[in-house]
Amino acid sequence: RERWMLQPLDHTDAQNGMELPQRFFLNVQWAGDGTAPPPLFVSIGGEGPLSARRCEAGGVAELAHEFGAVLACLEHRFYGKSAPPESKLDLWNLRHLTSTQALRDIARFIPHVRGVLESEYGIAVGQQEVVVLGCSYAGALSAWFRTQHPHLAQVSIAGSGPVEAKLEFFEYDQVIAAAAGTSCAQAVRAATAMVERRLEEDAAGVKEQFGCKELAHDVDFLYVIADVVAYAIQYNHASNRLLPTLCDGDGVLPGLEGDADPVFAYSEYVKWAMNYTSTSPNDWNIAGFTNTSMSEDNMMRQWMYQSCVEFGYFQTAPVEMPLRSRRVDLAYHLEVCARLFSAPLRPDTAEINISRGGKGIGGTQILFTNGLADPWKELSILDDAPFDGRVRAVTMEGEAHCANWRPSEHDSKAVSAARQAERDIISKYTSASTTNNGQKSPGGSYSGWVGMLIVMVALLALCCAAGAGVAVAKIKAPRLPL
Repeated sequence: RERWMLQPLDHTDAQNGMELPQRFFLNVQWAGDGTAPPPLFVSIGGEGPLSARRCEAGGVAELAHEFGAVLACLEHRFYGKSAPPESKLDLWNLRHLTSTQALRDIARFIPHVRGVLESEYGIAVGQQEVVVLGCSYAGALSAWFRTQHPHLAQVSIAGSGPVEAKLEFFEYDQVIAAAAGTSCAQAVRAATAMVERRLEEDAAGVKEQFGCKELAHDVDFLYVIADVVAYAIQYNHASNRLLPTLCDGDGVLPGLEGDADPVFAYSEYVKWAMNYTSTSPNDWNIAGFTNTSMSEDNMMRQWMYQSCVEFGYFQTAPVEMPLRSRRVDLAYHLEVCARLFSAPLRPDTAEINISRGGKGIGGTQILFTNGLADPWKELSILDDAPFDGRVRAVTMEGEAHCANWRPSEHDSKAVSAARQAERDIISKYTSASTTNNGQKSPGGSYSGWVGMLIVMVALLALCCAAGAGVAVAKIKAPRLPL
């Protein structure tokens, strides 16, 4: 069931007095046998709504079950239902949406959960038994939290966590190109160049060909079609194989390789992908998130605000051999920020990196996990050598974003190794041990397509699993940034 706690709206101003209701979920069903205090696993919410399923199924729930842990799942402020009543997502209210405020929320949440466990369940969590876990943006929050509050959390597991803020994230495009493969990347480049030429000749016609006639702004259109290709790479995994359909002509659509007209093939793929994910061009258009109403379905406006004031992460075209149009540059992204919020916003990425360390993060007892096919790995930690054992990094060959956050039933060897690294660091730095013989959580393993559909719908609440689905069903997949 939903639970709530009240947080200060502004942790930096004790005189403010206003409060923000924050939603969380609690799972105590695996909390040991009573002979010793159980560990507390805190699953940090990111840039999307949270549901009870987050505390019941998936990789984190399985891990909690193995260790006989209490699992507490905290929704991020200003996402889902965690916002002041009747608040609008305008610039005035969004000033309280920052990662600094979110980290303070977690710091207050942990002692609050301890109190709930003791008063309602008679469970006393050990003082040195807290593990914080997150994936994608929440993975960065997990690492930053352990660094800033080592007395509150003994271990951080940071999946696909971009701890380096970056204004122009051109590496994103480069990783997408490498993961697509040489011939596919060349085909996409050729198609993009031809689209640019046809935009000059007949903008309305080419947009209609892609099913994007509602996108009046030409660069918005160029960004959207590039993002559909990026989506195929970033969320490519065993149960959501969008990547093969992009270039191999497997019958789903005429691929980008061979003698097919590049623009026709590209447009067919874009339309197919939008149909598969039950989305429209406006769901992919970063400049279109103008709805200021607070709702569980509205998440991208908040993330765009955080990008525009804190992190950047602007996916721009690299100088050499870009997949996306060179018109998708820094000026475009800053223009989008201005259009969305009617103010000349520019993220202070230097402040984020100076205060938190970027890739030189100063924390200890942190495990970073990253898929090597995930473009966000470029802003995370891939090598533990410089940290002299203080930080561990595990990479997963052939895997994409947040691979180890999904249920484990289809794990590759690389993902299985990452899960073992999670067990190792928890066992090393806490007194917790795997008490359930490595069994999966009751909600974490499903058979048949019906079970997979349930899992995929649940995973849409996680930033790391946007658009996950099965071929036999369409799933409404809100566009998630990380």
